[in-house]
Amino acid sequence: MADNFTLVQVPLKKDYEIPHICCSCGKPAGNRRRKVAFNGMAGTKKYSIVLELPMCEEYIQKARSMAITGLVGAVAGAILLPLIIYLINRAFGVDISKTLLLAGVAILIGLFLGSFLANWLVTALRPPEFRSWIARHQQPARIINFVGDDPSKPGKADKMIIRFFSADFAAQYVARNSGVVLDQ
Repeated sequence: MADNFTLVQVPLKKDYEIPHICCSCGKPAGNRRRKVAFNGMAGTKKYSIVLELPMCEEYIQKARSMAITGLVGAVAGAILLPLIIYLINRAFGVDISKTLLLAGVAILIGLFLGSFLANWLVTALRPPEFRSWIARHQQPARIINFVGDDPSKPGKADKMIIRFFSADFAAQYVARNSGVVLDQ
């Protein structure tokens, strides 16, 4: 499922006026913000930008739900994988010191594997709209590039290009920051 997004170009400056709507869906925003950072090069000059974008309550709740799912999966993996190794080793009569070492390694692997599998399973079992929601909310905005138009200053950027998933947010961002919406 392809997601729609809007590309915008705004001048590089120190501060940006941020609309007070969700950066992902355009709904009224809560008080929480999401940082979007980008480091890039334009010619020989390095640029670093951090934008703090507002989020709606729905985003906050779903993001919290996904984090809890990952945590539960990590804990389950950290418990179940060592337990399975222990039971298999006990069944075959392996030395307990080797079993403890394997269990320790299995805890670490189980944390990562359990978290990944729990989030993957929850996502795979949901309808395509939910998978689209995850894509939009994992990276609701992305700074694509830094560009410069002045041929007398090669390698110096004076604008940046940003991708927003919310067309409403993009339109307000452009209006507040002297930008333009780019053709895709």
